[in-house]
Amino acid sequence: MRPSSNTDGAYLMGRYFAKTVSYSLRLNHEDPRGVNPPGGKTNSQVVYEGNIVLQPTWISTFMTPNMLEEDTVCFAFLVYPDGGPMVDWRNDLTGSFTVKERFRID
Repeated sequence: MRPSSNTDGAYLMGRYFAKTVSYSLRLNHEDPRGVNPPGGKTNSQVVYEGNIVLQPTWISTFMTPNMLEEDTVCFAFLVYPDGGPMVDWRNDLTGSFTVKERFRID
């Protein structure tokens, strides 16, 4: 999967890995600052069954090829504001998002 991002007015993008074998592939996030220092970093995350990854839509991501002969099922989704897509990017409040409570999803 080649690097891509979404800029269609959604708050965030998510991926839920319903079925996969650990270490069969990786989800990579590219540094939004570009290729020159201090940027140029790619954060690589091992996915596992039941893992959900949430991120801002403007972060460029890509997945490495599945190196095992086991299927991977991944649901990708976008979360929009109540009124539909944001028309003006200055209304994007995801930069000020803070987690106030921890919870476990079973």
